[in-house]
Amino acid sequence: MELFNVFESGARILLDEYPPFNKTSNDHNSSPHLVIVGMGHIGENLIVNATRKWLDRSKNNSGLLRFSLIDKEAVKKKESLYLRYPKLKKVCDLMPVEADIRTLEFNQTKFIFNEQVQSGVTIVYICMDNDLDALRAGLAIRQQFMALDTPIVISMIQDKGPAILLKGGEDKQDIFNNLHIFGILEHTCTPDLISRCTYEILARAIHADYV
Repeated sequence: MELFNVFESGARILLDEYPPFNKTSNDHNSSPHLVIVGMGHIGENLIVNATRKWLDRSKNNSGLLRFSLIDKEAVKKKESLYLRYPKLKKVCDLMPVEADIRTLEFNQTKFIFNEQVQSGVTIVYICMDNDLDALRAGLAIRQQFMALDTPIVISMIQDKGPAILLKGGEDKQDIFNNLHIFGILEHTCTPDLISRCTYEILARAIHADYV
């Protein structure tokens, strides 16, 4: 038996499919600015895995990878991340923004970012534990970034139900061109991914050697 963490695997796949920065860029003077809405399991794993990618990409770069963390307990969760991953302080600038995503105040979103901050945002990841809340937050954030065409990725447990309204149809490109849906279960619970787990690879190698 082996523990299979869909959130950790899902975060890695999400970053591969919707990268936060250009892997081949040689511009080490500009630091990407990622917005994480919702600091649950997938949100935390996104921060850790994005940081690893940033380190691999820019080993000679002294710039910090910037994150805006939007959550009703953003400050507390930021400190928790620093305690569990002390090296994050040397690589990341975690900027907490305390806001309750389910309130009307958040849906207006005007208080979260000014125009200067908006223009520097590279990508927005919506990482709510509830799929309906994630859709609401994505649509609310989109109102603020619509003119900039900033990619907004909504992470959901399954990309079914209400998410189909954003995915399907020829008009999607015109109405929701910068909104993307990422279904965690659809991307992680696949035979191909599970067959590449650590113990499975070791078992195949030992059997191949025996044969």
